[in-house]
Amino acid sequence: MSRLAVLSLTDPDAVTSGGTARTRALRDAVRSAGHDVECFFPTTGAASLGTRVPGRLGALKRHFLPLPTVAGGRNPALAQRLAAAGPFDAVIVSALSQVPLAAATGAPVWVDFMDLWSAFADREAAARSGPARVTARAQARRLRRAEEAAIAGGAAVTAAGWRDAEVLRDRRHAISWLPTPAPSRPAARRPGPVRTVGLLGDFTYWPNLDAHDVLVRHWLPGLRDAGVDVVVAGRGSADLPPVAGVERLGPVDRLEDFYARVDAVLAPVRLGGGIKVKVVEALLAGVPVVATRIALEGLPPAVRDLAAAVEPTGSAAAALPALPAVDPGDPRLHPLTTTGFAEAVDDVLARLLRVRAAA
Repeated sequence: MSRLAVLSLTDPDAVTSGGTARTRALRDAVRSAGHDVECFFPTTGAASLGTRVPGRLGALKRHFLPLPTVAGGRNPALAQRLAAAGPFDAVIVSALSQVPLAAATGAPVWVDFMDLWSAFADREAAARSGPARVTARAQARRLRRAEEAAIAGGAAVTAAGWRDAEVLRDRRHAISWLPTPAPSRPAARRPGPVRTVGLLGDFTYWPNLDAHDVLVRHWLPGLRDAGVDVVVAGRGSADLPPVAGVERLGPVDRLEDFYARVDAVLAPVRLGGGIKVKVVEALLAGVPVVATRIALEGLPPAVRDLAAAVEPTGSAAAALPALPAVDPGDPRLHPLTTTGFAEAVDDVLARLLRVRAAA
């Protein structure tokens, strides 16, 4: 039995949304493979500047520098806990800012890109103008250099997003695609036309707030004209501004209840990176998806064919009558399941531990 450490920006069991789903999946898959694994995360202070800075200062920082900085790699308390708990046979890290912490252990490092931050920053820069576009592009260049250094020092490298993996392969790197999984929870489907659609997300995360803005500004008018009800749910959804024709459900205790309520899921995403877990969850629940191309680019082309792609300024309502039926048991979805994820993790672990054995 090998001993591994998994680094996280936050406690993966205390926060259930966002990247922690991937951290939990990695930890649990390694544990299920029979290895001893411990998760390490900051218990005090900011995990990374820009993700925790509150109020106007945080908004200002994010406007000019949209992505986190490498401050997470300078967390002395976390570094001390890692040093005291070692040695490890390998360390898994999914946040670029924490790669220096992983490297300092001296163990082989599995660098996992839950998001390719340089591509994320490029997209943010394109959405800005003036000095903010300049600073965001400069951050993208710095992040790309940090990514190159992380890959060079990694014993194994994976990416959650299909498009991110392609970008890194174009840079001549050997990258494995490892999508964030979701459990298969088929929802009871109602026969007939689409009557209710839903947007599910963490609305304390600004790309999801932008997705809500796309929904309200561009997709909602056509949906209302078509007589389709719209619901939004998830963390922070109850605090969204009231909009005629949109019902705010608040946090969701059981995903099955949300997917049983809607006939289709919307993903009007323009920002962010990696893989959109809510799209994966919907497909594995057997719920059709209407999404932007950006929301689908984390998936391979064969899986994208299971959803309807609509431009952010296009018509979601026009896509509803021809939505493809989704079978959660479709073999194309297997890599997105917890079983498929565990199989892929086993393959990566085998390569990683061979590096340890040869050292």
